[in-house]
Amino acid sequence: KLGGVRAREMHVISIEDAKGETGATTPLFVSGLCCSAETSLVERLLSGLPGVSRVDISVATKVVVVAHDPKLTNENQLVTILNQAGLGARLQSEANRASSSAHFWPKWHLLAAFALFVVSLFSYVYAPLQYFALGAIALSTPPLFVRACASLRRCSLDIQCLILMACFGAV
Repeated sequence: KLGGVRAREMHVISIEDAKGETGATTPLFVSGLCCSAETSLVERLLSGLPGVSRVDISVATKVVVVAHDPKLTNENQLVTILNQAGLGARLQSEANRASSSAHFWPKWHLLAAFALFVVSLFSYVYAPLQYFALGAIALSTPPLFVRACASLRRCSLDIQCLILMACFGAV
């Protein structure tokens, strides 16, 4: 079991090491891992690093476990490469400390966007309320825009790009 998820539910990618050695195993919490489309991105980013022998990915728990040689690739390099892709990675131990003291409320801009969206639903009663939906889009798209730009820098079209296009198409 890993974080309450059985190994059979994990997407496992094995990369054979020249000597068959694994070295260290580093669990990472990746907050930007929202669907199975990102598993190939994580695998591609981490498998290219020297010393990485295996990558286990659980989308359900947002946990990535990397077996690697700490002499060639350390924990900070693993976190940095995922964060450069806009995936919001941190060591699992840091994530556990943060989650034990934090409440699970959405970010303020998402709450405000939701409130504006709900107000816009009353446009059937009073037509000008439909413009509140534009405010909801304006508040919710900046994080998508940042992740879409990171995706385009990697020459990859992912779900964030598609959602951003749908938001602009809805306007």
